[in-house]
Parts: sequence; structure tokens; C-alpha cells
Amino acid sequence: MWHHFLALPLVARVFALSVAGLLALWGAIKAKAIHAAAKKLADKATEWFWGWLRARILPRTAGSNSGERTYKGTFQEYRYTSVPRPTHLFSVVHEGVATTVPVVDTALFTPIKPGTLIEVDTEALSGYEAELVKRVRALKGPGIASDDAALRTAQDVEAEIREMTPQEREIIGCLLHRNQRVFTNTIDGGYATTLISKGIVVSAARPGQAFRRNDYPFEIPRPVWDILMRHKASFPYSDETDYQPWRVPWMLR
Repeated sequence: MWHHFLALPLVARVFALSVAGLLALWGAIKAKAIHAAAKKLADKATEWFWGWLRARILPRTAGSNSGERTYKGTFQEYRYTSVPRPTHLFSVVHEGVATTVPVVDTALFTPIKPGTLIEVDTEALSGYEAELVKRVRALKGPGIASDDAALRTAQDVEAEIREMTPQEREIIGCLLHRNQRVFTNTIDGGYATTLISKGIVVSAARPGQAFRRNDYPFEIPRPVWDILMRHKASFPYSDETDYQPWRVPWMLR
């Protein structure tokens, strides 16, 4: 083939090389344009897909703080798993789609029965895969109203006082003795977990607030606190040390 090309006159060879070069340049430009168009189309498709997924499937909305999330759906379960790593999970089904969320261990799901329509408010913690459950609301079904709304009347609080365990009484007695309505604890609630599930103790963290995992803020809602103060005699406490009965000692974890 090359000997035929070399046998051509010089002008013909230059013309042929020029044509070949132009064809190669045109092919490269066309291939680049096709690649750019394909990439743009793929980006548009990806953007549309995730937008559709967020709007149609995921039962999640973000609050004013980017770390705040709300999940809505029919409660399925709350469980612990060690695979692929130790964590706690809750699951809801919304419009036929199941969503499972890793969360910090909490007692707020304890009163919720499977089949209850719920809304769960969480906050994503910087540096942690698991989210912090801040509130659980039962919208329909055999559940509870919410962690901080479960106790609305003096009769409710007084009934809880009569049913408190010795450990719960020690925690409340310590707080009343120190006149300490707000306190810090490990993020899982420690020994105050049952008081959290009853609505006597609730989260005191504000959106976007920074905190250490071992110093998460909790509080006793003021209406509940006022009732507990009236029953202070039911919670004798005399320890004057810095002992915090709501914390689980590290060697027992």
C-alpha cells in the first residue's frame, strides 16, 4: 500500500495527507462532542434520579439545621445488630418503601408497637454514622404521643413517682438535692434510660449544638420538675460527693 502512495506525485501525496489529517481532526472533535453530550446527559439523569428519590421515596425531611432529619412511616422494629458493625437500627415503611436508620441506642422506641404510624426526629452527629433520636411521635396506632409530651398532668407524674425503681429514685433525689434540673450524661442515657422513656427526662440539646459523646445535655421539663419538687420528701438523698447516679461506670460498659 505504501509503495503505491509513494509512487504518487508530490502534490497528490500532500493533498492526501491533508485530507487524512482533516478527517482525523474532524473525528476527534466529533468524538469529544459526543463524549461531552453523553456526560451532560448522564449528569442530568443522575440529578433527576436523586431528586425523584428524595421527593418520592425517602421519608425524610431536613430542618433549618442540615443535621436535623425527620422520618415518617409505619414502625416495623427497633433492634441491635453486630453485622457489619455493632449498631442499633429502627425501620419504617413509607409508601411501600422500607427505610432502616442506624441510631444511637435509645429507649424512645420501647413503648411503640409495630404497625404504629410514627414520625422520628433525629440529628446527624458529626463524625458518627449513627443518628441521635431526639423525639418519637405516634401519629396513628397503638403508640405514644411523644417523649416530652407523654406526661401532661400532675396525676401522670405522681403515678410515675409511685412506680419508680430505687435507681430512678436515686437519680431524681440527687438532682432535686442539688437543685439541678439540667445535667449531662452519656449520649445513650446511661442509668436514666427508663426515665427518658417515661418522659421525665428529655433531650436538652439545641439544633447544631456541639457536645462530647460522654456529656450530652438532658433536662427534666419544667412542669415535671415543679411537680417533683413538691414531692421532694419522697426522694431522700444525702450524698455530698460529686457522684452522678445516672452515669454507668466505664468498667461496666
